[in-house]
Amino acid sequence: MEALAEGLLYNCPKFIIKIFCSYVMLIKFLYDLCKENSDRDCKVETIPILRLLKSFDFVSYLRLIEILGVINHLNTTLQRKDQDIINSMNQVSGSKKTIQEIKDVGWVHL
Repeated sequence: MEALAEGLLYNCPKFIIKIFCSYVMLIKFLYDLCKENSDRDCKVETIPILRLLKSFDFVSYLRLIEILGVINHLNTTLQRKDQDIINSMNQVSGSKKTIQEIKDVGWVHL
């Protein structure tokens, strides 16, 4: 089962995008739930989850997954037999730009 999950994760950049969208939606939902609900038990359960999801380690792993998705796409493209040197260089340049954009945006959207 774990190998299947890893295969899905690294073979599908759309899956990575869904992770980020779900992450943002989950943070907003938990924050609203905690803010609107006056039930103490709900807050006791929700606040630690919010802290975990906002922790540096968790967000760092999400960033790493995003970068690995870009690298995996480049790797898969470069291994194709029909690639010539010009297309390969364009793929490398495009991947470098994408990773630079990830770096430039930083942690803002997370």
